[in-house]
Amino acid sequence: MIVGRVIAYLLMALATLTGLGEAFLYLTGENLARLYTSDLWIIFVGPLPAVEMESGGLAPWLLSLLEWPAWVVCGLTGIGLHVFLSTLGHLRRFPKRSSRSGYNVRHYS
Repeated sequence: MIVGRVIAYLLMALATLTGLGEAFLYLTGENLARLYTSDLWIIFVGPLPAVEMESGGLAPWLLSLLEWPAWVVCGLTGIGLHVFLSTLGHLRRFPKRSSRSGYNVRHYS
């Protein structure tokens, strides 16, 4: 769980850095190049997977995410992972008590 949170924080930091980089490039006005998710994929993983776009399923939709700006995909993935792990930890830490244990039973006198 700690490793997942570290990955989530790293993704959010990467989203912040790529967003700031795009803002800096936009403010200089010389080059309006964007950093796409496919660029990050090539840097960290290697060549893009070869999938036909006409085939059904999830692969064409996931490949369309590679055309989005890198800060959007990294930020949403990091935030989603952090929220998922936070709720998962909360559910695991505070299990629901049964009424037989006596915790949720109200005694009226």
